[in-house]
Amino acid sequence: MNLKHVRTFVAVAETGTVSAAAESLRITQPALSRQIQSLQLEVGLRLFDHVNRRLILTSNGEEFLRHCRALVAQADATLASAQSLGRGKTGVLRVGAAPQTIARFFPSFLPRYERRHPNVRVDLTEASGARQIEMLERGALQFAVTIVFGGHDHLKIQPLPPIPLLVLSHRRYAIGARGVVDLRRLDGLPVLLVDRGQATRATFDAVCRVAHVTPNVRFEGNAPHTLAALAEAGYGIAIVPGTLNFKSKYILTSRLQYNGEAVALRLAIQWDERRPLSVHAQDFPTLFSAHVQTTLSGRKFD
Repeated sequence: MNLKHVRTFVAVAETGTVSAAAESLRITQPALSRQIQSLQLEVGLRLFDHVNRRLILTSNGEEFLRHCRALVAQADATLASAQSLGRGKTGVLRVGAAPQTIARFFPSFLPRYERRHPNVRVDLTEASGARQIEMLERGALQFAVTIVFGGHDHLKIQPLPPIPLLVLSHRRYAIGARGVVDLRRLDGLPVLLVDRGQATRATFDAVCRVAHVTPNVRFEGNAPHTLAALAEAGYGIAIVPGTLNFKSKYILTSRLQYNGEAVALRLAIQWDERRPLSVHAQDFPTLFSAHVQTTLSGRKFD
């Protein structure tokens, strides 16, 4: 049905005359009459009876009016929602990140973001770095929070503060007592690593290549907490991101270094500049970067 004709029908039904309805709708009476006739032909119903120069709803017209009012109300609500979307007041923010990144930063970030954008829903997706970039490029995500991979020059980048890689070792290995472990100290020792494709693994593998160290990989897993639990049992030495929160009296937590410099995740917020950002998404990189900086500044590593 033509929504304009439906609105015209509702106006005539509520005013009772063609002249009053035409005035309220700011159209001519002949144009209004043609719209009513077209609507009656389309639905196959006589909607009005003429009584003493007034239009009186038929019984079918009264029932049809109830549905038309609901239709107009729904159309108005849809229009208002669309206009709010256009102004950036409502919508969905789709962000991808590794599980430990989500756990470390988003529980405290979400309330702050939602106070600023109360009608925006944040959808979070757990994924490896490579998977995030793939989802970003096909439009399934608006933002990816991971390391920067080469070959994606069309992606815009907001760097985040570096997050150190940590070495979790059982006291039996007698390393990390001073709070730092040089990468070469791990040569020959059993290490526990996250799967390839995750940002932590990519960073660790890269520095191993530079140092000409071939790690003795005893276990590869998807979750840093699993690595930490195995390290607690003395199964090996876990390499995990500094976002992981794991405490144990059997574990020494140390920063990983190479040549006196911390080995760290260089995460960044990334988005496809070929796709325009909605208004509510435009301030996410700045807000989240500041939140990460504030969170990390209060974090102390052993």
